Amino acid sequence: MRNKLLGEIVNNKYVIAISFANYLESKSGMPKVMMAHQQLYNNHGISYVSLFSVKKTFFSDRYMLFCKFGLIVDGEFKGIYQMSQLIHLFKKWEIRGYSLIDIHIHHLMYMNINLIEDLLMSSNDVPVKVYLHDYYNACTGYTLLKNNLDYCGGRGFSEQVCSGCRFYKQSNVIEPQIQALLRRNLGRITFISPSQTTKNIFLNFHPEFGERIIVLPHQIYFDHYDGNAEQLASNQTVRIGFLGMPRRHKGWETWSRLVSNCSGDGYQFIVFNSSNDSYANMSKVKVGFSGSNLNAMTDALRKSQIHVALLWSIWPETYSYTCFEAFSANAFIITNKNSGNIADVVRANNNGIVLENEKQLLDLFQDRDGLLDRINNFRKTEVGGPKQLYENDEIVRLSLRFSKKSTIKDSHRLVDYPLLWILNYLYNRKSLVNK
Repeated sequence: MRNKLLGEIVNNKYVIAISFANYLESKSGMPKVMMAHQQLYNNHGISYVSLFSVKKTFFSDRYMLFCKFGLIVDGEFKGIYQMSQLIHLFKKWEIRGYSLIDIHIHHLMYMNINLIEDLLMSSNDVPVKVYLHDYYNACTGYTLLKNNLDYCGGRGFSEQVCSGCRFYKQSNVIEPQIQALLRRNLGRITFISPSQTTKNIFLNFHPEFGERIIVLPHQIYFDHYDGNAEQLASNQTVRIGFLGMPRRHKGWETWSRLVSNCSGDGYQFIVFNSSNDSYANMSKVKVGFSGSNLNAMTDALRKSQIHVALLWSIWPETYSYTCFEAFSANAFIITNKNSGNIADVVRANNNGIVLENEKQLLDLFQDRDGLLDRINNFRKTEVGGPKQLYENDEIVRLSLRFSKKSTIKDSHRLVDYPLLWILNYLYNRKSLVNK
């Protein structure tokens, strides 16, 4: 493990990305961003070094027994290490001529904040980007669903507004730690919001960060896709898609009720996700992104000629990949007013409908002819969604624009700990079993 830790990297510049997820294995939005970033930075001759938390907590994550970090360098998993070992590694890299140009904090969930502070203090001249993938930097109820039920309104954190929520006590403990970390390093922090909605909601909680935040979408798109735009016949089965894993905050309960009420009424309900699961009264298309195909969902939707995408997120999405994937397949998007970035995209592009509540959704599907008219009118007037989605490399330009030769401060000795040997053994064994 020691020799592997002290190995060299390919490029003479590198960025560090911090999160709770191994982006080589996870299939949600944040890991997709990180996988895209690895490719973008590597294409610009910059190495991408990911640190993801490996931890053990008790009592609903209120107490942390330990927090170590998995190390991924340019898409290759290297092992699990102490933060002190990693700082020592980065110092060794500096001595060998490698320069740390940026630190990305993608998420602080499941982290020992003191260890992140150690890393930032060891490299206190390096710019820091804090990503807003959800609202964890404002509330531990990161979807802003009060008691995990309904959207709280995102008006800010206070006893008056939040005391009746299950996340209030936990947020009162964790959020001050996060805010202290951010304020101590505020002079070099840029908050990266992937959408205007996310920026607005985050600033409801922390208006003091208003001068430090920018909007930077994860993707940019070009040209128009002209496929899947034919008029639907009155007797044609309407293909409705649910995109992603069956999660309540993604609208799965509403989707399930819709299927129960309307199955067999001229609709085919299709689930698109990476699982091996099957679902009653629904068809299934297995699809998951990879480093070689980040646009796998778009390809699957186009191939399936999906007519409607139900994107019924009940929380304010920060950046919905599935929204842009459905848009790129010329699917008519149905969503609700609380879906954040999804509702904004639909309103801006007239590529669907934004409803008030579930009753309106069920009424819409009960009137099949009316829904067909909406779909056909959309197909008649729409110029077409994006033909191609590209990952936005503006983040790389930001890293390079403010980069300078960094200085790593390190007083640690490189020590191998028995717990680390155990964790590495168990983690590698799990990876082999899951292959």
